[in-house]
This record gives sequence, structure tokens and C-alpha cells, in this order.
Amino acid sequence: MPTVLFVCEGNIHRSQMAEAIFNTKAPDGWKAMSAGTLPRRDHVHPGTVALMKEIGIDIAGQRPKLLDPAIAADAWRVIAMCELQGCPTEVLDRSERWPIIDPERRDCSLLVTAGM
Repeated sequence: MPTVLFVCEGNIHRSQMAEAIFNTKAPDGWKAMSAGTLPRRDHVHPGTVALMKEIGIDIAGQRPKLLDPAIAADAWRVIAMCELQGCPTEVLDRSERWPIIDPERRDCSLLVTAGM
């Protein structure tokens, strides 16, 4: 089964959202996973959970996961969703970086109230 691995630093915002949206929209036989290079929490950010709930996707049961190099090596594609230079982008020849600003440095409640 082809797997897309979305990676960000904490695995509490960007990569969790990407995993959930991909798995909701993916064709049969495809799946997404997510991980963080430095997860520091035991839960996905509440603002992220609320935002996803607004579009009908429940990620309340998701937990941040540490990036596993073996899973990355087996992935069809690794998407590093980081704006920082330290974000891993050299995972074989199947990786790329999407420079998406970390919502942790922003007020996520603004996203929820704005309906974004």
C-alpha cells in the first residue's frame, strides 16, 4: 500500500491535518501517516482538533508520534511541512519540503473563529 508520510516538528498541527485530510480523500489503496522530528506533547493541539472538526474530520484520538526512519524509508513520498532549515528533507529521493508556517507560533483560535 503506497504511504505518504507528512512530517513537521511537533506533530500537533500541520502534519496531523495533512494526514487526516489525505486519508479522507485518498484513493483506495493509499494511506497517509504523520510524525514529528521533536514531538513534545502527548496530544494534538486543541485548536487543530477544533479546526478539523469544523470540516467534518475527527482527529481527537490522534497522538503526536516521533519520526521513525524505517517508516520514512518505506514511504512512497515524505513531505516535510516545515519552514525551518532544520526540517528533514533528505529521505532518499522521495522527499520534498512544503514551507508551511508552524501554527504553534500563531494564535490557532483565530483560525477557528475565522472559519478557516
